[in-house]
Amino acid sequence: MERMKPLRRRMTEILFNPVRLVFFKAVRYLIGEGHDQYVDDMYSTQDGRLLIVSRPSFADVVAIETATGKIAWRFQVEGYRSDHMAISPDGTQVAASW
Repeated sequence: MERMKPLRRRMTEILFNPVRLVFFKAVRYLIGEGHDQYVDDMYSTQDGRLLIVSRPSFADVVAIETATGKIAWRFQVEGYRSDHMAISPDGTQVAASW
């Protein structure tokens, strides 16, 4: 079976969870004024190997490999919307509000 692409995987998770779907649509229509919020904050690691991105519409934070564009890791926040994010000065820790 072919692996599901990341966007399709996230949307499938949301569509099959009624509570997450309500929050996804609230982010889209209230906060995003009709648009999805796929990026709120974005930082690169010091070595430039990764982009760390908070994604409010998906309630997560991901690290994207700059060389390949693939997701290296994903952290889903406890709430229903990831918001602002910061990366520590040494690049070893990430904090995201929800």
